[in-house]
Parts: sequence; structure tokens; C-alpha cells
Amino acid sequence: MGSGLEASGGSAANTIAGIASLGGKAAYIGKVADDLLGKVFAHDMRATGVRYDTQPLKDGPATARCLILVTPDAQRTMSTFLGASVEFQPGDVDRDLVASAQVTYLEGYLFDRPLAKEAFRQAGAIAHQAGRKVSLTLSDPFCVDRHRADFRDLIRGHVDILFANEAEICSLYETKDFDQAATAVRLYTRRHLRGVGELLTGLQAVLLERAREAGLAGATVWRAIEGFSAGGHLRADRLPDLARGLPLVVEIIDGDAAVSAFLPTVRALAPGALLTSEAVHLERPTEVA
Repeated sequence: MGSGLEASGGSAANTIAGIASLGGKAAYIGKVADDLLGKVFAHDMRATGVRYDTQPLKDGPATARCLILVTPDAQRTMSTFLGASVEFQPGDVDRDLVASAQVTYLEGYLFDRPLAKEAFRQAGAIAHQAGRKVSLTLSDPFCVDRHRADFRDLIRGHVDILFANEAEICSLYETKDFDQAATAVRLYTRRHLRGVGELLTGLQAVLLERAREAGLAGATVWRAIEGFSAGGHLRADRLPDLARGLPLVVEIIDGDAAVSAFLPTVRALAPGALLTSEAVHLERPTEVA
């Protein structure tokens, strides 16, 4: 390959750096080696405002890296060496740090080796003992395919917030039907993933697609800016509030019979959603000659 750009990164590292860049308070736990790239990574993470205290690996593989080739039409070819990152183990989990975090975010790409799986469960137990939340991203269908049973066990006992796209969640529950997968994850997970822990899979996109397939006249998604609900907590469109579940509103318009017929679909996809209906008077635009 020719000359290129070098930058620190990684899926979870990029997420945490993004949170810090938007004003959030974040810390990162991940393994690098005691080598040049490991030192550069630690420096870059701290420079973004992220707390990073994990001790580097003294003996073993080098710091992970990924060579990414990008063609002029923006297609990517990625060659990844996981290196020291897969040496992550329970001893790397900072108990005080996890107990103090509002949300501990677990990256599915790391869920390969037995010690890493043990570290995930340990972090989940520490967080819940402290009354905190645990989130997990399934990362990619091939991760789910390799560790389906262990992922299900982890989600059932330790996860409050699950990030997954349609392919990943369908792979997790071995179905091609998203509705069945969404029902399964709510039935067989900790606290049924309600409230803050709703299944985050682009649900509004699925609702819009189902409404379009049903032939409804129109649908629009609205992002709330600020407000409060029965709990009385004021929420706004700042990052920490978004993390606490600032709502989306999906507005569907059609005749009474068509909307009523579509309601069971909404209930199946979002059983905890608040539904309202009202009559509207539609003023069609005047045609200009």
C-alpha cells in the first residue's frame, strides 16, 4: 500500500472519544501493548479528554492495528490484527470506575476469548451492584454467529441497553423475521429492556417501512427537543439527556379504519410505547394554474 494516514481508533474507542468530544464525561478500558503504537493510542485517548488507565501488556502480542484501503468510490478493504486487545481479562476491569459510571458500554467485537467473556460478566455484575446500567453492541452478525449462546446468556443476565441492527438481532434469535426477534429479546432479557433499555435497532425505520408496506397515506418521525413525562425529569437535546431516552414521535396519517388496522403492528414492535389518536381535518393544497 502507498502512503496513508495514521490515527488511533477502534470501534469502542471511537464511540468513547465521540462522547468526550460532545462534552460527555467518559473513560475507556482496553488493552494495548507496551510499544510505540500503544503509547500513541494512550496519548491520543487522553488528549480527547477520555480517562484511560489500563496497564499495557508487557509480554505478548503487539498493539492491535488495522490497515484500511479505500478506493476512489469509497469502498473499503480492512485487514485487522487484534494483537494485545484480545488479552483483555477480568484483572483489567477497574471496579471503582465501572461502579461510578452511569452506563458501562461493552463492545461485541471483543467477545471472543473466555477471559474476555468473564470480564464482561464481571463488569456487568459490578455495574448492577452499584445500581448502574450496562449496554452492549452486538457489533456484527459474524460475532453473533460465533458466540450466539454466550451472547444470549450475557444479555439475559447483564444487559439493560442493547444496540443491534436488524441482521444482528435476527441472527441472535435465529429468525429472518424482525418482529419475532424483537419479541424474543424483550421476553428473554434483563428487565425486558424497557424504559432506558429499549431495543435500539432503528425501530422508527422499521415502523416506517411497515407503514409503507401497509399502504398507509403517510408517516413522519419527529425528534423531541425538550420536555418531561410522568417521572417529572426535564429532558433536552443534549448528549447526557439523549442517553436517558429523549423520545421520538412517529406520526402516521390515514383514515380511521386503516390506522386502527395498523395498531397491532405498532404494539408488537413497541409494546411500551404511548399511543394517541385524534381526528384531523386535511386541507389539500390548491392547484396553481
